[in-house]
Amino acid sequence: MKKLFCALGIMGVLGGAYTALASSIIISEIMYDVPGTDAGYEWVEVHNTSDAAIDMANWRFLENDVRHALSLEAGASSMVMPGEYAVIASNSANFLSVHTGFAGTLFD
Repeated sequence: MKKLFCALGIMGVLGGAYTALASSIIISEIMYDVPGTDAGYEWVEVHNTSDAAIDMANWRFLENDVRHALSLEAGASSMVMPGEYAVIASNSANFLSVHTGFAGTLFD
């Protein structure tokens, strides 16, 4: 995805309607202007504040009226467990090059 943060929005969609659990995913941290570069190092951290696992497989990241699909590394789970965090990165390879110890759910 190109610059993620022109207009922030995350949509939890199930059968065309917002799920009740969608409001339990909150944006907890944003890295939108990395010092020294703007080339694919932006990311958003989200937090599941509910008591239920939330599957973000069909969620979209809204940027200037474009709904970007979230993709995972092969074999990774799109489930964000209760109390857990996930990261939506502009470029997952760039994110991992800076955050080498990251072991959570990472969407690109």
